[in-house]
Amino acid sequence: ANQDDGIEWFGGTVSVKNAIIWNAGDDAVDTDQSWGGTLDNFIVVNPSDECFELDGPEGTMVAKHTIKNGTVYALNADGLVDNDPNSNVDMSNVYFRNIKIGQDFDQLPTEYTCVFQNLQVTLPAGSVLTDFFKDGSDAFVTAVPLGSNTVGADVSKFQTWSWAIVSGALNGF
Repeated sequence: ANQDDGIEWFGGTVSVKNAIIWNAGDDAVDTDQSWGGTLDNFIVVNPSDECFELDGPEGTMVAKHTIKNGTVYALNADGLVDNDPNSNVDMSNVYFRNIKIGQDFDQLPTEYTCVFQNLQVTLPAGSVLTDFFKDGSDAFVTAVPLGSNTVGADVSKFQTWSWAIVSGALNGF
């Protein structure tokens, strides 16, 4: 853990697979300056600010990044997804759990064609998708009971090397 973003990309095309972002002091995942890589098979645990801050390109370089196959434990986060109008991202197979009132997927990008698909969430009792997924983003999300998700991280990839497993932070994933 640190007091800044868990993982932040400033452009480039590097890809990351099998990542745990745990107790970041700012955003868990932050994409900037037209990053063009892929984040695949990841777990976010208790970020402080946004689970995802997905910023758009700056300047003439325009690349799209991909975020897929992740599980987000969002209990202490301020928000779920913060897109800019010019965010350029495809996001699929992400499961949000332990969310709370006040967190949201704040807007859909409008400048580029982005694909959001196969997102799942376990909602707090008495809430509905549009309490959290705003401005049409609810169309890409399915509410599921806790433990019934069919998308998310492959936790078996973290079993043999992760302090998050040893400490119990991933119990119930």
